[in-house]
Amino acid sequence: MLLVCTPRKLSNYLVSKLKRQQVEKAARYSVVQSATSEYNVVHNNASQRKKWARVMFTVRIEDDGSRYSCECGMYEHFGILCCHAIKLLIHTSVTRIPEAYIMKRWTRAARDFVYLDDISSGPVSSQLSQNLLLVNALEVVRTVNRDSQASDILARHLSNARKEIDCL
Repeated sequence: MLLVCTPRKLSNYLVSKLKRQQVEKAARYSVVQSATSEYNVVHNNASQRKKWARVMFTVRIEDDGSRYSCECGMYEHFGILCCHAIKLLIHTSVTRIPEAYIMKRWTRAARDFVYLDDISSGPVSSQLSQNLLLVNALEVVRTVNRDSQASDILARHLSNARKEIDCL
């Protein structure tokens, strides 16, 4: 089974649909090796395709399998691995998409936060300040999520903070 990372944000819905579509389209192709690290990926129903439609694409394996280069240029244009490269991954029994094709924003590790300590001197907008506080609060909540004692400590401190803020 080929593992495909999915985007984390709803704003990447189109990217998700395109990736899924490429995996489904890969089933329509067959692979024929033409050179040591070069393969021709041919459409299964080539004779039934429109005359203007391409039925064969050359895919090259580069850098010992860490990169795949297809002449369709989909990765270069959209940043999404094409169905031809996906078919070659399946054909060569690769079980994971190479790291070069996994964008950080699609992973669970996509948490590049800027904290107030990291911001250069100068005025901080209220929106940025609010976002930084929210991120910090969410990180604390994630940390205490599995520990009831830590959760009680957080609840107590939040209650005290709320009382202190209300007195301002």
